[in-house]
Amino acid sequence: MRLVEISALSDDSSLALWEASCDTVTHQIELKIARKEGGLMEIFNSVVASLPRKSDVFRFSAISSKKSLEEAYRKLVESLAKIIPILIENGWKKSPDYQKNSLIDVFSLLEEEGILKMAMETRTITEDDVEEYFAVFDKVYLEKFSFCI
Repeated sequence: MRLVEISALSDDSSLALWEASCDTVTHQIELKIARKEGGLMEIFNSVVASLPRKSDVFRFSAISSKKSLEEAYRKLVESLAKIIPILIENGWKKSPDYQKNSLIDVFSLLEEEGILKMAMETRTITEDDVEEYFAVFDKVYLEKFSFCI
């Protein structure tokens, strides 16, 4: 299950499609949680990769343009927040789909300190993982920045 990506300059039909996609993914997550099915890691990785960040002004302003879009986004992020403790308790790192960058990415979406603390306590991620993530991020940022100069 993959979330449809929202474009920077979206029209009404693409925004409606994105809202429907959010609702569908949220529903799938809730069903998997209720039925205690597997596959949460796969959904988590793909959704986190597709969700716009608050720093992405164009996409985030498109979401802010309609109350229903904001609500769909909020519900999806809440569902992601429910997945994280389940994945951590089930030995997230042991999963073949484990991607530590997805876990670190989600902290910027949720801004939830408790989840980060839980991940650190269970050694799902370490300080080295976080430092490595930001070192890669800084390297990519510096490459893009130097390309613009």
